[in-house]
Amino acid sequence: MPTATTSNIRGWSGYTAALFFVSLSALAVKLMHLSDAAAALAELPFQDVVHSLTFPNKHRLREHYTGIEPLDVGLRFLVAAFLPGAAGWDLGCQIQQIYFIVSCLALVAIWAVEAGRVGNSRAVTSFTSVWPLLYQTIGGAIIIPLYYLFYIRESSQLDYWSPISQRIPTSYAKALLPSLIIGYILPTFFMYLPFPDPGLNITQGTIALWQVSPIIVNVLLFFISTTMGKEPATPKATASQSPGTLKYLDLIYITCFAITASTHIAVVTICLLSSSPQMSLKHALWRVPLGNEIAMSEALHYIFQVDFQIIFTAMVAGSFLTLWDLKRVGRMDISLASAATMMTMGVLCVGPAATAIAVSYVREGMLAVKNKRRPSSVAG
Repeated sequence: MPTATTSNIRGWSGYTAALFFVSLSALAVKLMHLSDAAAALAELPFQDVVHSLTFPNKHRLREHYTGIEPLDVGLRFLVAAFLPGAAGWDLGCQIQQIYFIVSCLALVAIWAVEAGRVGNSRAVTSFTSVWPLLYQTIGGAIIIPLYYLFYIRESSQLDYWSPISQRIPTSYAKALLPSLIIGYILPTFFMYLPFPDPGLNITQGTIALWQVSPIIVNVLLFFISTTMGKEPATPKATASQSPGTLKYLDLIYITCFAITASTHIAVVTICLLSSSPQMSLKHALWRVPLGNEIAMSEALHYIFQVDFQIIFTAMVAGSFLTLWDLKRVGRMDISLASAATMMTMGVLCVGPAATAIAVSYVREGMLAVKNKRRPSSVAG
């Protein structure tokens, strides 16, 4: 006889969702490692750039970043991949890269929030310093769908949605926004700030710093939340979050929504109004046309496009999975069809990142309201 905490497992629909995320990861392997663009990167001057420290346009690739040679070798590859966009050598690549990296703020923020929940303290999805190491070295489009694969497993049981399990310490919630600003938003801003930097050494340094920015966020979270102290224990919580915690979480969601939505609107508007073929929506954001002879910048742009599209397909699907779970455990009143329609409109109007943030904001409110109405429901 199943108990209240172990019943209502997803069943076949959960296996279907898991297969979807595995398929996204497999598709990423194909497009990013087995495609013509990937083959071109292996054959074109990319490897030569890293070893000779010179780009085809004669700009120099910076050799040292940390003083630790194994790390510097890896960073040279990453900087070589990001610099053509960050430096604006290809305007279509640059605007796509800005859109991509700003949108990743939503990913870092949502994962940090979820890692702070009491019920996720030992969950695989809570290791938010390990996941960036994997997706920065193997590829975000390959790794990030697997995060949601683990989410399916961890969130399938009812006790995951209990008030105690969903609770986030107030000190942690307070530390989230300053950690995100210092650890992610500022490195992203400085990466595209036009320094008086003829040799692009400062820009290359900011690119290298950005690679570890999700880990910096976690380090800051630990130290800032620790200095703020812990809130008194509440063993019989009847709401997912205290009013104080909700206030800080809402501030995070509103800030991230404003940044990602305004970036989406600005990028789409610029692409629509631009007369440059490089800046068209199709060329900049959808797919670079690859001919028989593929330039290094085109191949890199293609890889960034695939990376973005698969990452945010996974993220939006993961957000829909959250709403499906809320419906499954009786915390959401609207239909899944209505939710899917609103999310589709959100992706078109404000972008996938802002849509995912909006779903997290709505989720927090739904849990708070429903738990206040039904304090004994799945209290665990």
